[in-house]
Amino acid sequence: MTKRPRRTIRRAYGNIRQRGPNRWQARYTGPDGVRRPIGTFESEKAANAALARVLSDVYQGTYREPETGDVPLREYAQRWLATRDLKPSTLDGYERLLRRWILTPLPSPGGARQLDLGSLPLRSLSHTMVSEWYAALLVATADSAAEWLARGGGPSDAAHVRAWARSAGRPVGDSGRMPAALWEAWRSAGSPAAALVESRHAGTVTGRTQAAHAYALLRTICGDAVRDRLIEANPCSIRGAGQTRPAERIVPGDTVVDAIAAAFDGPSERYRAAVIVAAHSGLRAGELFALERQHVERTPQGGVRL
Repeated sequence: MTKRPRRTIRRAYGNIRQRGPNRWQARYTGPDGVRRPIGTFESEKAANAALARVLSDVYQGTYREPETGDVPLREYAQRWLATRDLKPSTLDGYERLLRRWILTPLPSPGGARQLDLGSLPLRSLSHTMVSEWYAALLVATADSAAEWLARGGGPSDAAHVRAWARSAGRPVGDSGRMPAALWEAWRSAGSPAAALVESRHAGTVTGRTQAAHAYALLRTICGDAVRDRLIEANPCSIRGAGQTRPAERIVPGDTVVDAIAAAFDGPSERYRAAVIVAAHSGLRAGELFALERQHVERTPQGGVRL
């Protein structure tokens, strides 16, 4: 019996060849000139379909080499950071987030194993993997915050100034550079409001802000990896994970309010009433300083009503 010769069917940029009964191999040549196998199929039709899909990507410009995405997250993230045009303070912050929370292995929830996100190839990052890492991140940042507070950690002078300014009814943002005049006024007032800031800090330092910043940075890096066509989709898709929320408003006690008001002396004495009203009314700065005598009514009990 004459043995039937195995066939090779050539296509532009690819070919299909029969390797045995019900075994058809499809191969293609990519834009880089490298010949790669697609796989072995049970029929010529299935091999043709697979080759057509790959060649369609080549012709449409959407083709990606199979090796694409093999670069570890650590290598890509460090390269990404080195090519950013960032302010020194922003660069320093990103470096710390990468080093401490993203590229350092974290114990999984329950401590069964270590989650080493930095050693994984980009293409192996998935929503499930990132979700597990984020759960571990929340635990790690909370533990770090508790440790920091236990060691006597506290707010910076900037946090003191912001708290004092709000209590005094002065407009001030939650972040960013504050006017030099505000710093001078705070120092002239004797650098007050330490107790208020510390009480707020003790209730709000939970590590969630660090977790949100680390997650947002990872999402940005993976987003650029998608644009670089190293991965098909961003694995960071946890709703709200990269958002920070302002701390709950805490009303200081009368002793603290009186101490802050008393700190306004000399030319700034006229702001004492504003401090007391701001602490107990919840008015915004604009509303507070728009008050006039006609807006204030004495009550029969000797108090006042706005």
